[in-house]
This record gives sequence, C-alpha cells and structure tokens, in this order.
Amino acid sequence: MFTDLSQTASDPLLQAELEFLFERINYERTVSSNYPRHFKLETMRRLLERLGNPHQDYGIIHVAGTKGKGSVCKMIGGALDAAGIKTGVYSSPHIESICERISLSGQPISEAELAAVLQTTRQAVQQLDAESLLDGSRPSSFFEIITATGLLYFQQQGAEKVILEVGLGGRLDSTNICQPELCVITNISLDHTKQLGTTVDKIAREKAGIIKPGIPVVSGVKDPLAAREIRECCCVCNSDLMELDEDFHYRIIGTESAGCDVHFDTWGMLPERHSYRIDAVKLNAAGHHQVANAAIAVAAINLLTDRFRVSSEAIRKGMAGFSMIGRGEILSRDPWVVVDMAHNVASIDALLAMLRRLHADSGPAGRRRLIFASSQDKDLPGMMSRLLGYFDEVIFTKFVENPRGTDPAELLGIANLALADHAQRPEISIEPHPLAAWQATQTVMQAGDSLCVAGSAFLVAEMRPLLRAHFQGRPTTP
Repeated sequence: MFTDLSQTASDPLLQAELEFLFERINYERTVSSNYPRHFKLETMRRLLERLGNPHQDYGIIHVAGTKGKGSVCKMIGGALDAAGIKTGVYSSPHIESICERISLSGQPISEAELAAVLQTTRQAVQQLDAESLLDGSRPSSFFEIITATGLLYFQQQGAEKVILEVGLGGRLDSTNICQPELCVITNISLDHTKQLGTTVDKIAREKAGIIKPGIPVVSGVKDPLAAREIRECCCVCNSDLMELDEDFHYRIIGTESAGCDVHFDTWGMLPERHSYRIDAVKLNAAGHHQVANAAIAVAAINLLTDRFRVSSEAIRKGMAGFSMIGRGEILSRDPWVVVDMAHNVASIDALLAMLRRLHADSGPAGRRRLIFASSQDKDLPGMMSRLLGYFDEVIFTKFVENPRGTDPAELLGIANLALADHAQRPEISIEPHPLAAWQATQTVMQAGDSLCVAGSAFLVAEMRPLLRAHFQGRPTTP
C-alpha cells in the first residue's frame, strides 16, 4: 500500500544502514510492557564510551515535557544559530526522513553524512552485541543508536551547543546520559501513562529526572501538582528554577496574515536578579500555544552562561524563521489544510484553539473535515469528546506502517458513545487506511472547505506526502 518514507533513503549506502537500524527494537513502534527494565541508561553509556563520549565535547541544553518540547528545541536552536553559535538540534520522532532528527545550523544532516556516521556507530554496536551474548546485557535499541549517532555527528562537526530533546519521560530516557548546562521542562499532561504513570505528578517525577545537581532549570509546567514535583526536585538538587508566570511572562499583542503569525512581548527575572525584556517579537506559528513555548525558549536563552552572545535581534530572527514539520503545519491556505501530531487531550485542545483562530480570521467557512487515527495506548474517549463537536465530517482510519494503530471500527464505537447525549453529530465514516481516507475526502472537497489530519505522528507521516503532492505539487510514493 505505502512505501514507508520514514524508513527509506535515496542514498543506497544510507539505505543499507537503515535496514540494520530498523531491525533493532524500536519503542516508538511497539509499547514496552516493562518500562523500568527495558529503559536503562547503562547500554547507552557503554555505546557512547565506545564512541569516545562525544557528548562531553559541547554544551547541552536538555529539554523534556509532554507538549512543546520539540518546538522549544527548534526555537532555541534557531536563535543560537542566528547569533552565530554553531548549534545542533536532536529531536524525535521524524515524519518523512530520519535525517529530520539530526540538524546542524538549521539544516538536517544529509543522507551521505548520516550513512557515514551510522557506519561508525554500527561498528561499535556490533562490538557491544557480541559482548551482550556473553554477559546477558540488553542489545542497543533503535533510539539509542540514532541518538548516539546524532551526538557523534555534532562532535565531528564542531558544534558549540546541542539542544537535546528527550524521547520518552526523562529519568530513564537515553538522552539522560548527558551533563547539561541547562535543563528545560515544558508543559506536562497525561500521556504514555503505561510507562510514566497515570497521574500528572507521577509523570512530572519521571520528567524531572533530567534535573542535575546545581544545573539551572526553566519550567513551563502549569499543572499545580506537576509544578510542585519540579520545585521539589530543584530544591533537592539545589538547582535555580525559573517558572512560567512566576519568573518569566509573555503577552500576545497582535496577529497578521490570516492568523499565520503571532506577535508577543516576553520578559523575566533571572536568578541573579538580572532582568530581560523583548517586545513585539514575531513568531512564525499559527497556534497561540506556541507563544508559551517561545517564552520558555527565550527564558532558556537568557539563562545560558554565554547569553551575552545572543542579542534580541538574533532571538527575533530565530522566532521569525521558526517552522515545525507536522506540528500545526499549514500545507494549504485555500482551502485550509492542517496536519498536526496531536495525540493527547492537551494537544487536541491546543490544535482546536488554533483551528478556531484560523477559521475566525478567514471568515465564513465551508465544511470542516477531520481525518483521524490514533495509537491504542491513548486517551481516545478524551480526544473524541473534544474533536467531535467541532467538525462537520470525520473519517476514522488506521495508519499502515505501525502495528500500534487502533482499528477504525473501534474508533467509531468510541465516537458513538461520546455522542450518545448529543443532539447534533458530525457525519462519520471509516476507511481502512490513510490513502483511502484521502481519496474519499478529495472527491468531496469544495472551495471554502477545510481539512485537518490529526491523532498521531504515524498518521501524519503517511498522509503528509499525499497532501503535499496534491496541494504543493511535491512528489510522493503511494
């Protein structure tokens, strides 16, 4: 049905390395039933030691959180790049190309570069594999290998700073082998509850595991119980803490271009009692929730030890150039076509707020359509309760290239329960796979209609090439 673009490459050398890489256990594509046993740092430490501990050769800003951590990484990286600081950004997951995970100075690693670095990493992995047969240790996972590859690449390229995004949780995540110069924790909500806990305070405790003794922390955590966990951990670690709405603030002051940009002021007080302020910053993002992420990024930049090198002009340039694949990404403005990886209640709320703003700014609209698919371990009733009241038509489907998807018939059953007491309901249908969902939508789309694709990064990965090919004339391989 699909060629999985996320696992393919045009470079034959890279394709050979990817075949080795994607044979490894990949917890992005399978849910671990034993989080503490499978997620340990010793294997990652051993791998990095074989590679010469590349992560010790540059300053690291370590970023965790449920929502917004990828955006904050990109925003910090953009501002540091604009300031002339050679900056690497490591993020996950990727959408269409694994090269998206590793970028330097705003540019993703090339396929040829990734093939060369992966070859070096693979040699170290194979040595450790042989040892694991003797000592019974766990072999390196997909995430550990690609993370180590990114860290090695940044060293080879002479990066001065690296923004390192946590993959899952924090305490036991493979990225937590670093000794950062700054920790950032974005907003926290319920997600990955099987691994991290069923309450926000338990999840916050896992994410606070990135905090190191004496290392300053910037927090965008809003939930009171989660914020308390962050404060307690900072107290134990004797780490300075800057909190959103306590030590730094933001204010949205304007919009333009049919809701595709936001202007904001942000200001704060650093632990050394030095203040900062930057006004009328233009952020290239449609969602107001991204302004909170931008304020977190600006606070983090101001806490860096070399912050005098990052001017207000550099911050402005970084924010104006911000973009994120698959995160509130607008693929067309006539009609509006938005793809978003929102996969929990909090991110669905943020997505709906963005869509309401786009529709309000663009005047009367036609039919609002949603194509939705989700993994089995998500809060499906919670997401349905938000989504179904906004759209006129909904198509449930199932992504092809990942076994974690929920059957569309099950999604329909959950939707029917959510709508049991509603007088009005959207038109709901099911399609077996994303291509069929898009074909069904394409035949009925009219001028003034809008389309949103949401529910999972895996759905976005499969649908984004189809939508770009149609609306932007980009080639794809269905």
